[in-house]
Amino acid sequence: MTQTGTITNGVVTMVSQVDSTFGIRTTRVIQLLFNEPVMQIRTTFDRVATPARTLINSNIAVWIDCQASVSTSSKVYIPVPSPSIFAPTNYTLSGDAYVGFNGMPPSFNQANGLISFGPDSSKSHKLGFDSGTLVLVGTNISLRMDAPRIPNATYTSGFNSAVYTAQYSASSPFFELELLSPAPTLSVGQSITFITTYSLFHRTGATTDAEAQKVPGLAILIKNHRDIVILPQETRRSRIDSVILSFHRQLNSQKLPRIAKRWALAWAIWIDARSN
Repeated sequence: MTQTGTITNGVVTMVSQVDSTFGIRTTRVIQLLFNEPVMQIRTTFDRVATPARTLINSNIAVWIDCQASVSTSSKVYIPVPSPSIFAPTNYTLSGDAYVGFNGMPPSFNQANGLISFGPDSSKSHKLGFDSGTLVLVGTNISLRMDAPRIPNATYTSGFNSAVYTAQYSASSPFFELELLSPAPTLSVGQSITFITTYSLFHRTGATTDAEAQKVPGLAILIKNHRDIVILPQETRRSRIDSVILSFHRQLNSQKLPRIAKRWALAWAIWIDARSN
């Protein structure tokens, strides 16, 4: 499908034609964070036309797939939320229907809130998760992908992240790290936006397991067994309103100058935004 692209202040924007079957136009905004090895992609599906009759009430989701050629010693790591909707296994094989069930990856391991496995030199595998973070440790660099799961949202296959592993040849395996958005039904004029973040790190650990523990933020996720949740804009607004009201009441009970109260209130809002 034909797309148009523009670059403004280093930010790439790609806009597709309207898909005649789904009535959807796709917009992708790609940018690098200043002075950091971090890329963010914002994908928006806009329903601008009525889809085919059989698709009017269908659920629509953004599905992002990052494929990476790896060495046989590479591994993926998935922090397990607590509680996981897939407990007690903490994963699902529902995605295996697309590739055929070939059992579990030989190197599959789950311990201390972390799932890990390497590629298989002879078979393909696909596992789904409810984690919002996927980490790939390679020979020289590590990649962390993030797209937090939205609580109580509908996901097409139940999982919001997945890892597929296969091989071009016995000595050339690859991983596909997949992240999915919620899957609402969209009427004409409605849209869904999905943000994925990719962070790179130089590898310094002697083993893949040791390196995984060095990936920023991963150890905290493992320790707390939870996802980092990014609230939808309208939810964040109501949350900020709640923070303002609660903190304002606390401040009014203190004997502080008005300017000090204003600075303290601004600081509380900033802290809340950083923590959520």
